Amino acid sequence: MDRRTIHNLIIPAEGYAEIMESAVLPYLAERKTERYCEREQGKKIFYLRCLADQPQGIVILSHGYTETADKHLENVYYFLCRGYHVFMPEHCGHGRSYRLCRDTGDLSLVHIDDYQRYVDDLLFVSRLAAQEFPELPICLYGHSMGGGIAACAAAQEPRIFQAEYETYVSKKVQERFVKKLCRRKNIDAKLIRVKGSRHEIFNSDNKILESYWQKILS
Repeated sequence: MDRRTIHNLIIPAEGYAEIMESAVLPYLAERKTERYCEREQGKKIFYLRCLADQPQGIVILSHGYTETADKHLENVYYFLCRGYHVFMPEHCGHGRSYRLCRDTGDLSLVHIDDYQRYVDDLLFVSRLAAQEFPELPICLYGHSMGGGIAACAAAQEPRIFQAEYETYVSKKVQERFVKKLCRRKNIDAKLIRVKGSRHEIFNSDNKILESYWQKILS
């Protein structure tokens, strides 16, 4: 994808609100459904299921701390335009998903008993996507805390995902989560920097990563 294509896809700052209201949100409304699933009985995970017109893959989008799916609607739009279905769960304690706080009415409170819960929930939604579209490759996109969750998910079950990309997540923090989970699960996986890309992505198979990014960067 060249610079001109990227430039034409990105919503400009000037007139941003108007473009979102008049073009982006109606586009999403035609392709987006809001769903719930349960990995544990009684604990409902809210997720967006957005379908591209001509799909070439699936993106599992993992949001950051205190965020919800609504913050990433612009990102969802970009992925859809480039031919990627998007499945985006809201993590435990966030948005419309289940909460572990005693005061469930105070939406400003976020509590987690074990970071593994975030990882297991993300993997559960990823498996739903894989079951529905078994012919499509699945990629992970994580922001901030969601990048750490995505890295751990890829470490735990690398065969599900073709590649992973994070924004604004500390490499040291990410590596700490990954190494801890790898030791717990006895997994051999690593972060690598792909030639031609500024981003580090995560998988246990270098050939998968190289072929994926060659396609994206071409």
